[in-house]
Amino acid sequence: MKQITLSQVSKMYNHIKAVDDVCLEIEEGCFYAIKGHSGSGKTTLLNILGTLDNPTEGSVMVDDINILNMTDKEKSLIRMKKIGFVFQEFYLNETFKAFENVMVPMFINPELKGHNLKDRAVQILDDLGLGERVNHYPNILSGGEKQRVAIARALANNPDCILADEPTGNLDKDNELMVLKILKQLSLEGKAVVVVSHNDEVLKFADYAFEMSKGRLKEVAYEI
Repeated sequence: MKQITLSQVSKMYNHIKAVDDVCLEIEEGCFYAIKGHSGSGKTTLLNILGTLDNPTEGSVMVDDINILNMTDKEKSLIRMKKIGFVFQEFYLNETFKAFENVMVPMFINPELKGHNLKDRAVQILDDLGLGERVNHYPNILSGGEKQRVAIARALANNPDCILADEPTGNLDKDNELMVLKILKQLSLEGKAVVVVSHNDEVLKFADYAFEMSKGRLKEVAYEI
């Protein structure tokens, strides 16, 4: 089942095409790796996939619904229900414990009204190997643990698709491998996972690999 479809998508910034005529289909149960140097357009592409930004040209379909015809409120609902975001910088609230950071997206989800949100957050953290860290604040967590909390937060509303922007950029080799394995497992469990990175390591986990350069996207072959 297709989750997100881009058709001839372009994005202009100051007369420069950050994304240039991209066609891409994101399907559930698949891991997509998009490689590219800084400035290649990969983060802009991810923002379009996540409905955070509209293309200048082309169409973006989420579950066969054209987001360009949606209001900002309707797109916010799409993101809340269907898309989880993971970033390089973690963006955890330093005054919240790990489980409280995971709970944040749940508070705006009307479908979780009446649920025990803390139990849900703790279970997600436990599934990611952080059962003993649920009451810890970010400042006493390692980089790898912080990123796993961030992944748990992305999973809080059980989205269909995970979009990750350089999720291993601030991690050492061991934690990088751990995070990529977690993201791969999520794809094996049925979620669509898209990772943009400048790191070749991500290609080892991909079902589909792409390279982005000067806004253009092309599928590439790779060897494991």
